[in-house]
Amino acid sequence: MGSLDWAIVGAYILGVLGLGYLISRRQRDQADYYLAGRRLRSGQVGLSLVANQVSSVSLVGAPAFIALKSGGGLVWLQYELAVPLAMIVIIAVLLPAYWKKRGLTIYEYLEERFGRTTRSLLGLVFLVSRSLGSGVALLAASYVTSVCLGLSLSWTILLVGVVSLLYTSVGGIKADVYTDIVQLVILWGGSLACIVLLSGRTGSLSFPA
Repeated sequence: MGSLDWAIVGAYILGVLGLGYLISRRQRDQADYYLAGRRLRSGQVGLSLVANQVSSVSLVGAPAFIALKSGGGLVWLQYELAVPLAMIVIIAVLLPAYWKKRGLTIYEYLEERFGRTTRSLLGLVFLVSRSLGSGVALLAASYVTSVCLGLSLSWTILLVGVVSLLYTSVGGIKADVYTDIVQLVILWGGSLACIVLLSGRTGSLSFPA
């Protein structure tokens, strides 16, 4: 990487951390930290969800899984169809009850409805599953980033992990949503730029029959 590349990466990291810090200064209570004061717009939340679904795992793992694994395309398609179906169930069943409760987390409603044991068990399942999933996403992103930055995989994991931990811990859910939107724009913008560059070098976009 050249000096310009490092400058862009450095400016992006500082911008993300600065955004988290500015948002944190406007937080007054737990509702601001966990729920952004319930002032997030539906479009912002929707773009954040899209950004979370199109992660480094999708970009790195999905093409290899579909191309190399027997029946991989259909298996991946089933997974992608399961995500919106699960979200429909959540929106239709759980979200109204949670919104009526006006609590900070869905686990408060679970404790009130089913007891502390249910809350603790499901909370533990979520923490373990998300820790494993986040670890895979961090590793996949670090593999790509280490090649681009010319750093070892260990240092790249540390860099990406620390930066992500800082802006989300300081800025709360609002910082997470806003940076997701920024990353989505960069992701789609970079993908479109790659398509244009590749089509220019190959002469045209063509697909095998």
